[in-house]
Amino acid sequence: MIGSGTTENVTGSAVRKGLIEGSAEIAEAVSTTFGPYGRNVAVTMKYNVPRITKDGATVAGYMASTDPIRNVAIQIINQAANETAILAGDGTTSTTILSNELVKQCFEMISQGYQPMQLKRDLLDLQDVLLRHLEVESAELGVDQIKSIAMVACNGNEELANLVTEAFQVIGEDGSVTVVPSQSQYTTLEATEGIRLERSNILTNVSGEAARVKHENCKVLVTDLDIVTLAQAQVIVNIQADLSSPLLIICNDLVGEAAEAITYHVREHKSPISIIRGPGVAVARRESLKDLAIVTGAKFISKDAGYDMEDVKSKFVGKADIVEITANETNIVGRHGDPKLIEDRINYYNELIDQDKQGNTTNYKLRRAYFTAGAAVLYVGGTSESEIDEKKDSLDDTIRAVRSALAEGYVMGGGLTYARLMPKRLLATIPKKKWYKKHKLTSVEVMQNSLTSLMTLILANSGITTAEMHKQSVLNNNIIDPTLVIKSTISNAIGAAILISTTDCVVVREELHH
Repeated sequence: MIGSGTTENVTGSAVRKGLIEGSAEIAEAVSTTFGPYGRNVAVTMKYNVPRITKDGATVAGYMASTDPIRNVAIQIINQAANETAILAGDGTTSTTILSNELVKQCFEMISQGYQPMQLKRDLLDLQDVLLRHLEVESAELGVDQIKSIAMVACNGNEELANLVTEAFQVIGEDGSVTVVPSQSQYTTLEATEGIRLERSNILTNVSGEAARVKHENCKVLVTDLDIVTLAQAQVIVNIQADLSSPLLIICNDLVGEAAEAITYHVREHKSPISIIRGPGVAVARRESLKDLAIVTGAKFISKDAGYDMEDVKSKFVGKADIVEITANETNIVGRHGDPKLIEDRINYYNELIDQDKQGNTTNYKLRRAYFTAGAAVLYVGGTSESEIDEKKDSLDDTIRAVRSALAEGYVMGGGLTYARLMPKRLLATIPKKKWYKKHKLTSVEVMQNSLTSLMTLILANSGITTAEMHKQSVLNNNIIDPTLVIKSTISNAIGAAILISTTDCVVVREELHH
């Protein structure tokens, strides 16, 4: 039995109507924020001041409908937008808008007799073509383009764009950037030392996959052990209580009874304990953990040395000035290890890099960066909590957008890349099948119209012409987008549109809507 209450199956035209309306509802809410000249959205809060934001992801996150069918489309598109944000750091609004345009046109095609599963295959074929083309067209990001990416991502706020640009000039590609509230009304940059760990998996997150955890003056415990038992969980709880400070644990894994117990403790007692899985796998993870112990000044709790979690004491911890954990990365600000040990480790990796004949140079450089890379802390100020929150959202998006561009390059912005993605030379690469002329070209038209709508909306919000946008983007290289943002937007929007347009029945459970 699924649950108490009754259920109702809604099918056919009623489903299609509700899904189209839900898709349009979430797109309408975020569309006003789109582009460098987009405007704010106010989200009412029951007992607090309204949340004022220009961040599409924030707006979409608050969206829900009392109509269960509409809500299906809203949540599918919201999930797609979140996937784009997690992967690329930006593009939530474009994903939402493109999803809606594709949904509208897909249902129009279906109403004219187009078979939904055939439509799915067509769109996936087109997706492969588009993503391959983007990889070819992408240009490598240089220092000069960082500000351009930053200006687009933070909606034309030159002050914030300059700060982010300066931060990356300080830290390079491998350093960390952390955003924290300021005690003043001013937003400032402080250069320091730190570590950035990509795709570090938070194991104690009780607030959802994309949530952010931040600790200041944090203690750090590093081990290659698995944390499994209730007794081991109790050791960790006791250490944190004894230290009376936030505690970050970097380990091999957190599973079983220990995972349940610690997660419950963190949730119920608001205990500042965060546990992440160390980077890498197998031997590489153990070496990374050893490095992290050296950097933070922690004693490395290694199973090879005969340790068990029950042996761990408060005196084994290291220190970090700031720890920030997101779905994408962990930033550890401050180096508190023994300077001699740090110097020895730098020399060790320098030797490995010089002698490398196995193609491991990139990995060695990443590990060396634990000891050499810079860190930047952006202290966000403002005259109100709402202003600070808005700036933090914008800076977070901008930092992740720059990282995306550094990773996979950039393409023309302002919607131009979307609008120019379906030239004849691309169409020629699409596999010809028996249904090619009848169906494929129709689906290409759907995709073309949907992609073009993004530039149309940017222009409508900005009040400038296509010619002006082209001049700024092409001649001045002034309006650019990270390639990864465009790729993620297209693939996630297509995925959302396929899910929605191939849905023909919604089971409505009554208890969910009282």
